[in-house]
Amino acid sequence: MVTRIDERLLAGVSDVDSWLRGDRRGTLSGQGRSDGPGWLAARCGARIPGMVETNIELARRGFEAVLNGDLDVLREFLDPDVKWHGGDPSAVGACQNREQALRFMRRAQSRRRVGELIDILGAGDKVVVIMQPASGIGEPSAVSANLTTFRDGKAIEMVHYANPQDALTAAGISI
Repeated sequence: MVTRIDERLLAGVSDVDSWLRGDRRGTLSGQGRSDGPGWLAARCGARIPGMVETNIELARRGFEAVLNGDLDVLREFLDPDVKWHGGDPSAVGACQNREQALRFMRRAQSRRRVGELIDILGAGDKVVVIMQPASGIGEPSAVSANLTTFRDGKAIEMVHYANPQDALTAAGISI
């Protein structure tokens, strides 16, 4: 049973009742918001028995694991050879495997620099996680995004983008 609906999810939807019944004409459907059957339930934290976890759900669960400090869950989410970088996988500081990525996340948690999840949008094996990193006191924090590519239920590459629109474009998502 769905217990709550994220109001940001329904932004721009004029007739919520029709939308919940599946009539998505004139709404955000078809623009990267949906990742298959049951996506609304998944967005609201519900699980549908027998439903395969979508890449959007995997990304959400991974982000929540980081927020909760549950790196064991995150370990399951990451491919052993995952790459995490800002556009150049060979750059200094780029993560070349799961252990390096987990080490980076541990450091971010210890500095309380994880931030807030804004939205997750998907297109097949690519998912854009839009977030607002934590900022220092009195410092504004810009929204950024990670474009995550999945294979067989594991994140194989995460590319950080300072501009979420660039990540959406790279994923082939237009909104």
